[in-house]
Amino acid sequence: MSTLRGQLVGWLARLRQRASLYDATQDQAAAFRAQQMQAVLRLTPLAMSIQLVCALVVPLALWRESRHEALLPWAGAITMLAVLSFRAWWQSRARPPRRTASPRSLRRVLWHALLLGSLWALLPLMTYDLTDPESRYLVGVLVTGMVCAGGFALAAVPVAGTLFVALVGSGAASALALRGGALAHVFAMQLAGYSAIVIYTVWASARMMAARMVAEARASHQSDVISLLLRDFEDHTTDLLWELDGDYRFVHVSPRLATVFGLSESRLRLEPALALLEELVPQEDEALARWAELKAMLTQRESFRDQILITRTATGGKWWSLSARRLADDDGRFKGWRGVASDITERQKAMQRLNWLAHNDALTGLVNRTQLRSLLEGLLTGDPDTTQPLALILLDLDGFKQVNDTQGHATGDLLLQLFGQAVQQALQHLRERVVIGSAADDDGELVATQAG
Repeated sequence: MSTLRGQLVGWLARLRQRASLYDATQDQAAAFRAQQMQAVLRLTPLAMSIQLVCALVVPLALWRESRHEALLPWAGAITMLAVLSFRAWWQSRARPPRRTASPRSLRRVLWHALLLGSLWALLPLMTYDLTDPESRYLVGVLVTGMVCAGGFALAAVPVAGTLFVALVGSGAASALALRGGALAHVFAMQLAGYSAIVIYTVWASARMMAARMVAEARASHQSDVISLLLRDFEDHTTDLLWELDGDYRFVHVSPRLATVFGLSESRLRLEPALALLEELVPQEDEALARWAELKAMLTQRESFRDQILITRTATGGKWWSLSARRLADDDGRFKGWRGVASDITERQKAMQRLNWLAHNDALTGLVNRTQLRSLLEGLLTGDPDTTQPLALILLDLDGFKQVNDTQGHATGDLLLQLFGQAVQQALQHLRERVVIGSAADDDGELVATQAG
């Protein structure tokens, strides 16, 4: 006995597993059940309207067969179930869509399918002995149509759809057996095959819906994870993620992007990005040249790397290195850009500082000996016919070595700085035509060259 019981439990477990539409966590299953309920509710107005029409038509059509005592209660029960279903649907419209549903909600659908299927199974049993061919034809058409319509209306909850189809089909088959006849068994086999096809289709439709729900849930989870990672990336780096659509407007504008550019999120979303960026570009030769290169890349709609953009921001000038990938649809049509903007302001400042130190004296800020020699060579080796006149002035600080020796190098350095500033101020009105350089050594020389 225990062995038989164990086999029965195992068989029921396997059946339950095969009947399961999805393998999901409790939270996911609750969300999936809510979607199943919404699918049933969407068809409720149409399905219950058909039920009400049938509840009215069947008693009127069979009135002459004097089945009032059976058909009127039947029609009343159908009407009551339809009204209750309409009520549930109407109440659901007044509430926001449910994101989760309990197993109890699906059990209510099962009870509804059980009651409605039982009522429709009773109709052929109550009318199997009708003598009027047209009345029998009407009942046959209604029952056959209800097997199909009811199954598909409940396809989102396949157990309920199967229960409804099995009940109605069993009632019709029982009526055929009670009526008898030479072709009764043929009609019963056709009805069984028809019901089996409907049940198979119900489960196929339910599994397709379940596969779609699982895929959407997986895609949503992956999207949440990616969004979280991107947010974390933006919060912990100086880089900015950006995306443009086919009309060159920003997509998914982040608060940080708006803060960096000093523009509102709505303006970044609504106005063309090229026009907005052009407003932020300083009116300087290098900035304008860099912007022209980047704009050409964007208008050519080809992927690019390490394009420089110089902008004015609320915190001062910024240098950005932009890299982007061209987006296209399945047909290869341009859809926009997606890329990253790296803040290279500090790196650029460091490079400018190194370049300045390579050509200038760190102490006085004047052109250093190497740069001065290069400038002089250029002036002296140029074409005599086109070279402008120049003057070379050598200023030597007498006793500078003595200051260094007696007062220390700090005092000597301060003397050089003050003397350099004095020379610059004295020649400030000629700064467009004069180069002041430092060839500083122990004698503290300063050199000024004038062209023109």
